[in-house]
Amino acid sequence: AARMSELPTDTRALLVVAALDDEDALAEILGAAALIAGAGVGVSDLEPAEAAGLIDLEETTLRFRHPVVRSAIRQGTTVAQRQDAHAALAEVLAGKPDRRVWHQVGATVGPDEAVAGDLDDAAARAVRRGAIVAAVAALEHAARLTEDSTRRGDRLLSAAELAFEIGRHDVVLRLLHDAAPLELGPLELPRLSWLREVFEDGRWSGAAKARAFVEIADRMRLDGDTERALSSLLTVALRCWWDSPDQETRDLIVAAAERIPVPADDAQLIAILAFASPIDKGAVVIDRLTRLTAEAGGDPEALRLWGTAATGVGAFDQAARFLEAAVAGLRAQGRLGLLARALVSQALTGIFAGSWSHALAAAQEAGRLARETAQPTWLASAQAAEATLAGLRGDAHGAEALAAEAERVLLPMGAAPVLALVQLARGAASLTAGRHADAYEALYRIFDPADIASQPYVRHWAVADLVDAAVHSGHHDEARAAVLALEADAARARSPLLLVGLAYARALLAGDDEAEARFQEALGADLAAWPFLRARLLLAHGAWLRRQRRVADSRALLRAARESFDALGATPWSERARQELRASGETTRRRTPDARDDLTPQELQIARMAADGLSNRDIGQRLYLSHRTIGSHLYRIFPKLGVTSRADLHAALDAAGAPSPGR
Repeated sequence: AARMSELPTDTRALLVVAALDDEDALAEILGAAALIAGAGVGVSDLEPAEAAGLIDLEETTLRFRHPVVRSAIRQGTTVAQRQDAHAALAEVLAGKPDRRVWHQVGATVGPDEAVAGDLDDAAARAVRRGAIVAAVAALEHAARLTEDSTRRGDRLLSAAELAFEIGRHDVVLRLLHDAAPLELGPLELPRLSWLREVFEDGRWSGAAKARAFVEIADRMRLDGDTERALSSLLTVALRCWWDSPDQETRDLIVAAAERIPVPADDAQLIAILAFASPIDKGAVVIDRLTRLTAEAGGDPEALRLWGTAATGVGAFDQAARFLEAAVAGLRAQGRLGLLARALVSQALTGIFAGSWSHALAAAQEAGRLARETAQPTWLASAQAAEATLAGLRGDAHGAEALAAEAERVLLPMGAAPVLALVQLARGAASLTAGRHADAYEALYRIFDPADIASQPYVRHWAVADLVDAAVHSGHHDEARAAVLALEADAARARSPLLLVGLAYARALLAGDDEAEARFQEALGADLAAWPFLRARLLLAHGAWLRRQRRVADSRALLRAARESFDALGATPWSERARQELRASGETTRRRTPDARDDLTPQELQIARMAADGLSNRDIGQRLYLSHRTIGSHLYRIFPKLGVTSRADLHAALDAAGAPSPGR
């Protein structure tokens, strides 16, 4: 600062412009300074600053020797000098609107709707390129320059929506707090209520506010705001999936959504139909999703909605492709709030699609991000998914610890329907351990309308497990009643998982006179997307054949079941198949652990990324970990896989049967 004061006037003018410029292009610094000090300003006027050790000059750039120099110059200027410099830079940058607008902000005194409008445009461009942080900043600055209370509230609420996407829960609450005392318009006031419902995620209101949300959506639609009209309906539609309101409420939401003039493949519309009415609209949703490709989505949030819509109607076989692309896109854009939700859906999809290592990595990361972005229901869902995977792999103690932790999150919130995921996890753990009575008790809570953990659509996911537990614990009549109740749902909804689960259930419940036909019918379907259920069908059919003294026929099925369970890492189920084989008179060795078994889910994820050529820094940026942490993981991974370099990772992982992490 002392050196600056001793420099010539034109030199000081150039340095002020350079200090306030957001790049180091010499031409634009000279152009802006000429508007302030006169056309005679040139490169030679910078030589005293270079001699004073403040800057380094090159042919096309000007750089400060140290960031403190820039700071000292800024602090040494008056408000008027800074405004003049910003105004000059804004004029020079007329052809670069995203940079120009911030210099317009610096040159503005008091409210200015024209500059605020330019900030709106900059925010929209930032969203399109995935720069959500920049968009939030632009909208918040636009609100500060806005005199009209309604318009200011609209900009604050828009900023809050985007701040949630990047996991800045503190910013969301601050923006909502700033918007609350304003004189909001007839659209902004209900929108504030909607945003509080979505973001202040510490309580569970279920579908109780459905009618109010439909009214909000209709107002937005009539005002031409179709995007937010759909968003409003999507919020309550998701609650409807969990809360199971009456049919009139579901029809009200569906009708409101279908009144909004958007294409049939609009991601929000498809998700609303899937969540609000998964039985009546399930077949429609599946048909529309079948015609879509992951590349067609563009916006990763649209891909996430297509993927979660698929899970809502039991089409986990379709969900995987959308969610894989969504996770990659949301991760690249840093939209952590939405990334946590996408990872929960990916974890659930992996459970049913048989990609368990991938699912476990997704569940663990989802839990971490949901905690950091203050989304307790999604945190509990991630923990329940992780508990299910632990149970399926035989870790009953770990499964119960995770299930209990999820339960402790959900009960104080009153989010009872989400407890169905907790009971699903407990049922899976008990069933895997051979505790069939305990499994039946846990799973029947999902089917019992009088129980707080009852959930009509998680029943579709759990019917195979319930019948398996019931058949082995003497609850045949209850199992038949549960299957009968779901047959009508399957006929209307065409839910792929429900159809496969019911085929499995019918085979297990069949008497000896029709069991063979039922097993053949179930195994004759295309089960490529459902490897775990297929393996269980092979095991159950092989065991039935052995009990019928058709020992030779049973062995091929039991061998196939053993190999499928081994590939999935379902060790307790593999052992069950081996026991049946030994009972049939065939000698079978224990499964030999492979290198994959020694890697944690996160290590497996990191190893695959490193094998694909990503650097430690690249991997760290994708997983939101430091590059040093990635290096430490690889230091432990190499000896586990028996390799000494990254070049050997691909072959080692392929030999271990490690799946792609779905970057």
